[in-house]
Amino acid sequence: MITETLKNENTLEGLIDLLPDFCRDFFVGTSTVNTQRTQIRYAYNLKLFFDYLKNELEAETIDAAYMNSLTPKDIEEYIFYVSKYKDKDGNIRTNNSVTKSNKLSSIRALYKYLYSHGIVENNPALLVNTPKQRKKEITTLDPDEIVKIIDKINSGNGLSKKQLKFANKTRYRDIAIFVLLLTTGMRVSELVGINMDDISFESCEIRILRKGLKEQIIYMSDEAEKALKDYIEIERPVLTSNRKDLTALFISLKHQRISVRAVENMVSKFTTSDVTVKHITPHKLRSTFGTALYNETGDIYITATALGHESVNTTAKYYSKVDKERVRAARNVVKIKED
Repeated sequence: MITETLKNENTLEGLIDLLPDFCRDFFVGTSTVNTQRTQIRYAYNLKLFFDYLKNELEAETIDAAYMNSLTPKDIEEYIFYVSKYKDKDGNIRTNNSVTKSNKLSSIRALYKYLYSHGIVENNPALLVNTPKQRKKEITTLDPDEIVKIIDKINSGNGLSKKQLKFANKTRYRDIAIFVLLLTTGMRVSELVGINMDDISFESCEIRILRKGLKEQIIYMSDEAEKALKDYIEIERPVLTSNRKDLTALFISLKHQRISVRAVENMVSKFTTSDVTVKHITPHKLRSTFGTALYNETGDIYITATALGHESVNTTAKYYSKVDKERVRAARNVVKIKED
């Protein structure tokens, strides 16, 4: 049975074959610091960029010399182009500022590699402004919503017959996943990468692989520990079937490491309108944890470390609203007149 890792490898290899030859060195050279999903995202974005250069700028040959000749204005024109364009099938495609920033970051990553390895002499991508993004409110779950979701996973209420059939086989696994995401704030990509030997119940530690393939030890709560033990003792032996060699912690009904998409679908299935009107994703569970931790500690550095943010500025950007509420609550801290 083909694994998700092998599928990703095949997808990436197929995309690289469609790109200019110098791109292969870029993907090989950055494979130790980027995840497969990041590499695939870069490949898709770069393919669109090179298609633009060929079709819109009529580039005959895209090689290192051509990349060296591009100017910041050329890249700015491309970012403007992807705001709204027709794909090869004639369908209208649009991209918001977040997606355009994502596409620009892929071009910057490529130029950074080419420039640092002396393949090009200029790095025009550095001079292109990042599209301004509208700040979004942080979506988090309230305590009563969390209880409703756990109850739904346990009971299966509101699920279709088909959904209930499968949910009954993975109830303990799904609860463990939900509780772990909610109480540690880890990314879903980090969760699916956990192996059995990454867990230490004695010290309540879990070793995860953060962005940039950096290892970090995080700590599980008592509730997470119980949920994991229940899953490992009751359901995991059934899910692994005869494949005792499986190292992954979380196993799918196909008896292989669970995928990111499967976890996203699971969270969506149990966070429907009967339990919350909010649109909940695994990242919203991460936001719930981050907000709760920051409210509890008031320490941006502890929160940044727990969330695996490389820069505390990233954490501050997301939790600035919490700070505003703290400032508002403290507006009468100094009193001129006694009551």
